[in-house]
Amino acid sequence: MSFWETLEGVLARFNDLAHDFTWSVMNVTMASLAMELGMDELRWVTMGDERVCPLCREMEGIHLVTELPIVIPAHVLCRCHFEPVA
Repeated sequence: MSFWETLEGVLARFNDLAHDFTWSVMNVTMASLAMELGMDELRWVTMGDERVCPLCREMEGIHLVTELPIVIPAHVLCRCHFEPVA
């Protein structure tokens, strides 16, 4: 039996999904609020530590228009977020 077939594995996966859902809701809310306030751009922000993945490290600081589909979380347990650009 693999780890993911055990109760511990299932609970770990549920925890990962809850984390990703929470970050997704936060980022969708930020994008919606920015659009309502007339801000056209969002900046991709990482946590800036050693746990940042190569994909997210490349995205750090990139500006995105608010009309694009939200892409954060970019992967499981992604900790990136959007900041509005004034």
